[in-house]
Amino acid sequence: MAKGFTLIELMIVVAIIGVLAAIALPNYQDYASRARVTEALNLMAGAKISVTEYRLSRNSWPSNNTDVGLAQPTSIKGSSVQSVQVNGSVITATMRSLAIPGGGVVVLKGNNTGDSMTWQCNPSAGTTVQTRFLPSECRQ
Repeated sequence: MAKGFTLIELMIVVAIIGVLAAIALPNYQDYASRARVTEALNLMAGAKISVTEYRLSRNSWPSNNTDVGLAQPTSIKGSSVQSVQVNGSVITATMRSLAIPGGGVVVLKGNNTGDSMTWQCNPSAGTTVQTRFLPSECRQ
């Protein structure tokens, strides 16, 4: 009496693993790209606080990073982010071209509503990163 698996059984197992890999790999790549965009939002958080304080205390928008006490745009970078720049009510993070498919920029646009600020990062604010790579708060 022979023990073990037949060739057909092994081929079925390999086919199942192949199908699962074909489904999982694209989903993982999208997840990894979303994490890279999240890095941009994390790097922009400090600029967002500085711009909010500047706007609420001076009733005007800053013109550049220096106005709000931030480093030069190319000095604020990460493994997926090339630079973070302040220009008025807009904070722009430029993604490295190899970080996410298609590259692009993530834009936070500030809106002053009385004594508070709201921030918008969806494509209508100027974000050019593909929508499927944006975190849920930026897809609205």
